[in-house]
Amino acid sequence: MEDDARALAIQEAQELVDAKRDLIGGDHPETLEAMSLLAHAYKEAGDNQSARSLLEEILASQTRTLGADHIDTTRTEFELGLVLKRMDDLFSARRVQERVLESSDRQYGPDSELSIRAAVNLANTLRALKRYDLELLLRERVVEARRDSVGSHHMDFYRPLVDLATVNHNLHNRKLALDLNQIVLEGFEFNGVDRRTILALQFNIVIDLIRLKRAREAAEVFERAYNEAVVILPPDDPIRIQAEKQKRTMTVLGRHAQRLSDRRRRKLERGG
Repeated sequence: MEDDARALAIQEAQELVDAKRDLIGGDHPETLEAMSLLAHAYKEAGDNQSARSLLEEILASQTRTLGADHIDTTRTEFELGLVLKRMDDLFSARRVQERVLESSDRQYGPDSELSIRAAVNLANTLRALKRYDLELLLRERVVEARRDSVGSHHMDFYRPLVDLATVNHNLHNRKLALDLNQIVLEGFEFNGVDRRTILALQFNIVIDLIRLKRAREAAEVFERAYNEAVVILPPDDPIRIQAEKQKRTMTVLGRHAQRLSDRRRRKLERGG
């Protein structure tokens, strides 16, 4: 049923494009707008290659008739970058997204909504490329822009903090990642975020604590989160499944820590 609706959306969008081309020509803004709708329909149907080809055609026309820095051109490149990332053509996505960010910064300023969204898209692509050093700069930029625009207690500030914590984790800045995640946790609870999201964050904090060799704190946070997870999440929920795996890991680590403690105690006793 859903596939039929998507096929119909593509058919109707194609008919509109054909009619506009016949009536007012292929480079007319209304024709290009209709082509953008068709590209969106392809994207929704999962036909990324068709969406890419059409967006590239639109982009060439807009660059020729409107200029590279026109808002319509930039928006088309914005959408093209998303499609390229979906296709895992990450190097092409990066090039396009860098152009979008440069153009948006130049035309609308680095704190504009378009620039913030473009920075997030590019950061996501850099993460996929494992260029965490470059991703970090963009995540910091987005956090600062959100703090300036909405303040430090708004959800739109806390969400990019999650990404900033993740990139610091990937860069092995684990203490900073932990501190950021704890700030996010307080903010999520203050803003009444759903418990499932909060539990996922708590399990991430457990991992940070373990890697910082703060086993006792990790065990305390895990125990609280796990006990809640088994009550409110169904058995097939991915977060609960991950929690069950984490529980087995915590059990093994606990046994290992206990054995080390016993050995130290026996050694001290023999020494005494």
